[in-house]
Amino acid sequence: MKTLKTGAKRKEYWRSLEELAETPELRKQVEEKFPSVLDQIGDAVSRRKFLGLMGASLALSGMAGCSRPLAKILPYSTMPEDLLPGVPQSYATVFPFRGVAEGILVTSHEGRPTKIEGNPDHPSSLGATHAFAQASILELYDPDRSSHPARAGERKSWSEFAVWMRGNLTERSGGTGVYFLVEPTASPALRDLRAEVAQTLPGSSWHTYEPINRDNVLEGSRLALGKPLRSQLQLDQADVIVSLESDFLATEPNSVRHAKDFANRRRVASEKDSMNRLYVVESNFSVTGSMADHRLRISHAEIAGFAGALAAALSRQPEINLSGTFAGNAPGHEAWIDAVAADLVKNRGRCCVLVGSSQPPEVHALGHLINQALGNIGPVMRYTQEPYPANQTASIRQLIRDMDAGKVETLFILGGNPVYDAPADFDFAGRLARVSSTIHLSGYEDETSAACTWQLPMTHYLEAWGDGEGWDGTRSVAQPLIAPMHEGKSELEVLALVQDRSSQDGHAMIREIYRGRWGNGSLGSKWNRALHDGLIAGTAYPEIPAVMNQDSVVNAWRRFNQPVAPTKNALEIVYRPDLSTWDGRFANNGWLQELPDNMTKLVWDNAAMMSPNTADQLGLKTHELVTLKSGNKELTIPVYVTPGLADFSLSLSLGYGRSHSGQVGTGTGFNAYALRRSPTMGAAPNVSLRKAGGTDKLVTTQEHHTMDGRPLVREAGLEEYRKEPNFVAEMVEVPPPAVLYTDLEYGYKDGPQWGMSIDLNTCIGCNACAIACQSENNVAIVGKDQVDRGREMSWIRIDRYYTGQTEEPEAVHQPIPCMHCENAPCESVCPVNATSHSKDGLNQMTYNRCIGTRYCNNNCPYKVRRFNYYAWRKDMTEIEKMAMNPDVTVRMRGVMEKCTYCVQRINRSRIDAKNAGRELADGDITTACQQVCPTNSIVFGDIRDLQSKVSQLKAQNRDYSLLEAVNTRPRTTYLAKIRNPNPELEHHS
Repeated sequence: MKTLKTGAKRKEYWRSLEELAETPELRKQVEEKFPSVLDQIGDAVSRRKFLGLMGASLALSGMAGCSRPLAKILPYSTMPEDLLPGVPQSYATVFPFRGVAEGILVTSHEGRPTKIEGNPDHPSSLGATHAFAQASILELYDPDRSSHPARAGERKSWSEFAVWMRGNLTERSGGTGVYFLVEPTASPALRDLRAEVAQTLPGSSWHTYEPINRDNVLEGSRLALGKPLRSQLQLDQADVIVSLESDFLATEPNSVRHAKDFANRRRVASEKDSMNRLYVVESNFSVTGSMADHRLRISHAEIAGFAGALAAALSRQPEINLSGTFAGNAPGHEAWIDAVAADLVKNRGRCCVLVGSSQPPEVHALGHLINQALGNIGPVMRYTQEPYPANQTASIRQLIRDMDAGKVETLFILGGNPVYDAPADFDFAGRLARVSSTIHLSGYEDETSAACTWQLPMTHYLEAWGDGEGWDGTRSVAQPLIAPMHEGKSELEVLALVQDRSSQDGHAMIREIYRGRWGNGSLGSKWNRALHDGLIAGTAYPEIPAVMNQDSVVNAWRRFNQPVAPTKNALEIVYRPDLSTWDGRFANNGWLQELPDNMTKLVWDNAAMMSPNTADQLGLKTHELVTLKSGNKELTIPVYVTPGLADFSLSLSLGYGRSHSGQVGTGTGFNAYALRRSPTMGAAPNVSLRKAGGTDKLVTTQEHHTMDGRPLVREAGLEEYRKEPNFVAEMVEVPPPAVLYTDLEYGYKDGPQWGMSIDLNTCIGCNACAIACQSENNVAIVGKDQVDRGREMSWIRIDRYYTGQTEEPEAVHQPIPCMHCENAPCESVCPVNATSHSKDGLNQMTYNRCIGTRYCNNNCPYKVRRFNYYAWRKDMTEIEKMAMNPDVTVRMRGVMEKCTYCVQRINRSRIDAKNAGRELADGDITTACQQVCPTNSIVFGDIRDLQSKVSQLKAQNRDYSLLEAVNTRPRTTYLAKIRNPNPELEHHS
C-alpha cells in the first residue's frame, strides 16, 4: 500500500466479496476469460429454449443475423416538407413518469423516432435524462405491446367497445356504481377531463393509485405545514446535505435535476476550490449512499430514532430556534450525530436535511421543522403546490371496501397494473372477479388485463398528443413523434369516448384547450413556440410561503411509536423500486433487464439482499433459496450477500416475478409484491426467514472484464488534496516504460484530435450512459445465460469498486469505454487490419473485415472489446428495423465491436459545419454518453484545442490515465475522486 507525503495511505479497492477473499472460483473465472467457443455453445435444446424466451424483443435491442437482409429503396412520390432523407430531425416533447413530465428531445429518422435526449431548456432535465427515459424508445417498437381491443380474449373494435360502453353507462343512472382507478398524471388537460367526466357522471367514484408513491411525504407535509406541499430543492446552494434514507440522486422525484445540481457543487478545478459535503444514513446501499463523504448504515426502523436524536442535538445549540422535546435513540452513534449537528449549525442557511419517501410521516414532518430551524427554507428549499395531494394507499383501500360492499358495478382501470402491484392483503384479483364489468386501458396485456372483461390498447407516449407539468410546474405540450402503430388510444381519448364528445382526437382536444387559454389570435405563435421549445415559459408553480406548525410536529412526535430495530429472529424488509424494472412497468424492456444494478451488478433478477454479517448469523450464502414471511404472506427468493447493508435488514427490489409481461419480462425474477402489505408499504418489520432448500442462480457482472487488481481508482480527501495537490502523479505504481520509438503512424499534429475526460468526483454510477450508448449504437442484449458466460455486449460498463471494511465500505463508480489508445495494442495483433487508427486519433473497427479471431480482445488491457457469438435474429420484421439507428451498422455474428466515440456523430457535425461554412467549434460534438449524463461527468472534444473544455480538464492535476505502465497512451483519461470528510468523523464512519 503506497504512502503519500502527507502520511496517508493509498486505499485498496475491491469489486466483490469473492474478490476480496480471493476465492478459487473467482480465480478460475479470471484465468478462463477466453474459453473455447465450442466448449460453451451448449446443447441445441437450451439454445432453442433461450431464443423462445427472448423472442423478438432481442432483435429490438440491436441483434442481427449472419447475412444482411435485402432492402428495397423507394423514393417519395411527394417529398414531405422539411424532410431530407438521411438527415435526422429532433422534436421536443415530454416523458411522463411518476406523475411528472420530464423534458426530452427525440431524434427522428424519416418519421421514426430512434433516440431520446434531454431537453436543455427544460428545468427538469437541463439536457440530461435517466436510464428509464432512454430505454423507453425500445418499448415503442415492442411486438408484445397490446395491439387491439379485446373482450374476454376475443378481438373487438373500438366502435364495438363504444356501443357496449354506452349501453353499460346508460344502465348506471348518473354514474352510480361506475368507478375509475387511475394513476397520477402530469397532464393538466387530463386532470381537467377527469374532473369533467366526474361531473357528467356525478354518481361515479374516482381513485388514484401507484405502487411507488409519496403518501408518507404528503402526510408529513400535512403535519408540518397544514397541507400537502411539494418541496423544490436547490442543491447547488447547499454546502451540507444530510440524507435520511433519501436516494435523491436516483429514486426520488426530480432526480436528474437533483443530480446535476449536486454535482455542480462537487466539481473542483484545483486544490483551491471548495465542495459540498454529503452525509447519508440508510439501510440499503443506494446510489446516493455511494457518493457520501460519510455514510452510516443503520436499519430502516432506526432512522426515526436517528432523526429524533439529531433534532435533540440541534435543539441544544443556542443558534437554533428548535424548541420541544424530541426523543430519539441512536445508540453508539452519538459522536456521529453531534458532528453532523455541529456541521449543520455551522452551515445554516446553506444546508438541508432530506428524508426518503419510505420513512414515516412523522420523520418527514420533523425534517421540515429542522430545515426551517436551520434557515434553509428559501435559500435551499422552497414550497409549491402539490397537484396530487390524495393518499393513494387510502384511496385504493376505499375502492376495496366498496368492492366488498358490492357498490362497484363497472370499473375503469386506466393505466397501472393493480392485480400485480396492489398490496397483497387487498387480494385485488379476487375482488376484481366479483365486479360485473371491468375495463383496462394498458400498453400491454398484463396481469390486470387478463382479469378484466375488456382490454383496451394504450398508445405509447411518443404516439399521443397531450400536455404535462414538470416537477416545478413548468408546462409543456406533448407532441407525438409517430402515428399510433397499433389501434391504441391515449387516456385522454378514452375519457373523451366516455364523455361522448364529438371530437375524440387528442390533437384537436389539446389545441382546443390551449385555444381557450391563449385565444384564437395568439394560438398560432404560442402553439408553435411551445412545440419548438418543449415548454411554455413562465408557467412554473408560484412559491407558497411556509407556515410551520411546530406544535403539530412536536405533538405528532410525542405520539409516534418509533420502530424497533430488527434482530436475527425478527428481520426487517425494505422494499425499494428497482433501477431496471422500477415498479414492474419496464419488466419487458430487454435493455433495462440486462443493465447491471448500480451497486450489486445483478442482471435479469432480484434477490433478498443482506449484509455479510446477517448471512453469517443466519448461516446463508449467495444463491440459497429462503422463504420470507411477513404477516400471513410468504415469498421464496434467493439470497444475495452484499456489503454495506444494515444488519438484519433485507432489501427487496420490486418489479419482478411478472406472470403476464411479454416474452422478455414474464417469469423473470421474484414477485416482492406478494409479500408487501398495505400497513407496511415502505418496510416490513417482524419478518421471519427459513431455508427453503435448493439454490437459484443469480447472475452478476461484478467480476467480469477485471483488470486483475491494477491501480484503477485514485482518490483523496479534500484536505489531503490541498496539502498534496500532485497526489495523483505520486500514486503511479510503476513508471511508464521508455518510449522505444517516437515516430508513430500519425503525428497527431493535424486537424482535430479527439479525446475524453471522465470526472470520478461527479459520476454517480446511474447507468444512463450505458443505455444511451446501447440506443445510439444498436448494441445487442444477450440474455441471462450469456451474461453469465461473460458475453454481455455493452460498449461502456460502469465498474463499481469498494474500499474499506466489508461491513462499512465506501464505493466509487468508474465508467470504462474504449480508451482509444494512441499505442493501441489491439491494432498490432489483428491479422486482417480490421482494427486500425484514424488520423484524428480514433481506434476504428471495420466490421466487414473482422474475422473474429479475438486476438484484439486478448491484447486489450482494459477489456472493453465485445465479441458477437451468435446470430441472434436472422430476419428482422419491418417494425423491428424501425428501432435501429440508421447511422450505425447492425453488426453480424462473429465480429468484434466496441465504443467508437460515436464516430457517426463526429461525421454528422463535420458535415453540418462544412455546410455552414465554418470550422468545428468546441461543443459541436457530444457523444451519446456525454449528452445523457445528468452530472456532466463525461466531456468529449478536441485535445489539440487548448481552449476546449476537454483540454482544460486534462490539464488539471487530478488527471490520470488507466494503466500508464502499459504505455498505451489512452485518449480517455480520468479526474481523480475527491471526498470531503468531516475531520470530526473520520474515525466514526
